[in-house]
Amino acid sequence: MVEIAIDLPFPPSVNRVWRSRRLNGRVIVHRSTTYTKWMKQAHLEWMAQKPPGLFKTIDQGFKYTLILSRPDRRRRDSRNYDKAVLDWAQHAGLIKDDSLALDSRIRWGLDEEAPMGARLIIKTL
Repeated sequence: MVEIAIDLPFPPSVNRVWRSRRLNGRVIVHRSTTYTKWMKQAHLEWMAQKPPGLFKTIDQGFKYTLILSRPDRRRRDSRNYDKAVLDWAQHAGLIKDDSLALDSRIRWGLDEEAPMGARLIIKTL
């Protein structure tokens, strides 16, 4: 069994990941600046926290837990944050495909549990 735990900055809501604009009568959908910046920060954190030695992308069924630390007192839906995190994990090569997630848990936690805003724990089954 493989287990990866990484502390990440608080992710953008799924509502802030994609943006669209019109160009020559067509709608162009692209990553938002907010999401692009977050992805870069998340990648730097992964490089700093990555286990030593060769890392093998998880290419089998896995379960994950996403612990979020509330950045403020606003009401938020914790389910709006895992999409951005899993898409990043796939893009960064932690997982082969987020469709391999067989079990998930997303919850609000204490600041100590997710000191940077989010903690992603991935375990193979």
